[in-house]
Formats: sequence, C-alpha cells, structure tokens
Amino acid sequence: MNSKIIICAAAVMVLASCSKNEGWKVQGTVKGATEKDTLYLEESVADNWHLVEAIALKDGKFEYASEQAAAIPSTYRLRLG
Repeated sequence: MNSKIIICAAAVMVLASCSKNEGWKVQGTVKGATEKDTLYLEESVADNWHLVEAIALKDGKFEYASEQAAAIPSTYRLRLG
C-alpha cells in the first residue's frame, strides 16, 4: 500500500434498522491533514473496496451523512489520500 494512505478508521459498521429508515453519520478530525488532502469513504463489497464518497477536509475536520440506512450491514473505511 502507498505510505501516504492512512486508515483513519479500520471499519465503521453500519447496521440497518428493520423498523425505521434512519440515516447515519461519521465525523471526526484527522491530525496533520492539510487542505490539499482528501478523505475517501470506502465500502467493502465482495472483498473489494469501492469508493462511496470523496470528502474535503477543513482544518482537518470532516463529516459525512447518509439519509438512508444501509439495506444490509456493511463495513466501511476511511482512507486519507
């Protein structure tokens, strides 16, 4: 892997609720990140990582929200690139 890649969160588990259609949110701070860095939210599908969203950082802070719950439990990761 590229040494520039930093996994901020090894996995973010999102569990879907059967009775409610609630969304989910992930937010945080990446120490040492610059305005030029981008945070990538990726989802594991069939043992491969797929890009969900590229998130811009502001003062090292980020936030991503989904209005819908995942249809099935899924594993996500954040990658700095």
